[in-house]
Amino acid sequence: KTWIAKADLHNDSSPLSVGTLTFTQANVVGSPVRVTGTLTNLEPNTRYHGFHVHMFALPDDIWDCSQAGAHWNPYETTHGGRNDPTERRHVGDLGNIWYLFYIVSSGSLSY
Repeated sequence: KTWIAKADLHNDSSPLSVGTLTFTQANVVGSPVRVTGTLTNLEPNTRYHGFHVHMFALPDDIWDCSQAGAHWNPYETTHGGRNDPTERRHVGDLGNIWYLFYIVSSGSLSY
């Protein structure tokens, strides 16, 4: 069995969708989570865009991420980067991206 979750992405407090992500993981202890997705409508070359998973989902009409709780942190660790071991970071922090163009970008990562 494989677990699948999908997320519609928004900049904080904006109803404009900036893309979608799909999270997949095999139902095997310790298997990685694969994140694939497509990004659109981000301002290019302006700044890094941080990606993180919050504790709670939001209703379709609320886009304020402060209403979604803290970043997912089941091990109660300190804040860290994507390349830090899970013992030293929030596993809900997925890292930063730099968006280069006004075009659709797609890609994938494994955690």
